[in-house]
Amino acid sequence: MNYVVSIEKILAGDGHVMMVGCSGTGRRTSLILAALIQKLDVITLNTTRDFTAREFKKELKTII
Repeated sequence: MNYVVSIEKILAGDGHVMMVGCSGTGRRTSLILAALIQKLDVITLNTTRDFTAREFKKELKTII
């Protein structure tokens, strides 16, 4: 629950969050719940092991 509150504070102020880390820790669930509270959309990048910085910049440009 602490994660949801922290994420919600960030979304309420700035509106942008990028979460990275180990799988299975509840990041996505916490983010989706916080976004629902703030009535925001969640956009997820589909990355692979070979995902490069160039591809990351390209994905961000299409989202923004």
